[in-house]
Amino acid sequence: MAGFNRNKVVIVLADALLLFLAYFIAFVLRFEGVTSEFFGLFQSTVISVVFVKLVVFYLFGLHKGPWRFTGVLDLINVVRASVVGFLVVMAGAMYTYHPAGFPRSILVLDAVNTILLIGLFRLSIRIAYSHQLRRGILQKLVGADWWENDHGGNRRTLVYGANERGEMLLRSLLAAQETTHYRVVGIIDDDPNKKGVIIHGVSYRGTTDDLEGLIQDLMVSEVIIASDPGKETIRRISSICRAQRVPCRVVPPYLDIVHQRIGASQVKKIDIEDLLRRETIKINYSLVEEMIRGKRVLITGAAGSIGRQLCLQILEFQPAELICVD
Repeated sequence: MAGFNRNKVVIVLADALLLFLAYFIAFVLRFEGVTSEFFGLFQSTVISVVFVKLVVFYLFGLHKGPWRFTGVLDLINVVRASVVGFLVVMAGAMYTYHPAGFPRSILVLDAVNTILLIGLFRLSIRIAYSHQLRRGILQKLVGADWWENDHGGNRRTLVYGANERGEMLLRSLLAAQETTHYRVVGIIDDDPNKKGVIIHGVSYRGTTDDLEGLIQDLMVSEVIIASDPGKETIRRISSICRAQRVPCRVVPPYLDIVHQRIGASQVKKIDIEDLLRRETIKINYSLVEEMIRGKRVLITGAAGSIGRQLCLQILEFQPAELICVD
């Protein structure tokens, strides 16, 4: 059937059931149980109330967003829609039953129940789909240290960089933890202002001075440098990891924060260029992106090591087409 969307039908039906339950619970609370008076009034009004609220929810677009992506703004929208629905139903009840004929406290209880049931249901779906949220909640419930020692992937990873790039890498690693088998056990950073920070449930563990001990104490199997601490720090981290027989990888500097994405597949082994390079040249990646995005780009010498890296970097700026010639 053209235009049929099964997911939207499921959303509407689920909302209708939750609205029914919210209204029913409001009656039970108001009348302190199921009575004949309660059942008669409930039966004569429930269909109208649920229908009106579904229309309001539809106008607020609550059926459009997938539940697994529910965020703060979606929950605020649920509250707004519930309040508007309450006002519409209240006006209808006042007009139909007059003030003395309908307990207005029922509608207040119904509005509160609606926010709780709809909001918690959507949030529970989000948690069910998000490994990162489940991990954070379980850490809080059972203790972060216990969780880190006994759960997660088999690649116990330490991340250098408690900044924006580190946060993006952490978010990516935690989201893909079940498929990449990375398990971030801590963050290190030489900035004294970062001491004590917790990012996405991952705790700050110390500086590069503590790295050797941390690799042993936390049984680290890989170190990833997310930020760009400079060649001396990279050389020092690489030397410690080599002595401890632990792989060390680095996020390439061309993955600028303007892209808002750093994935596990984008980190690379430390090359000699990372250790011997000159001081970092600041590049305006926004201008580079403006020049390349949506354009057709041709790379000559694309089969060589430099050409390959150039192709990888250009792909980050989303050209319309990349033509490789060699």
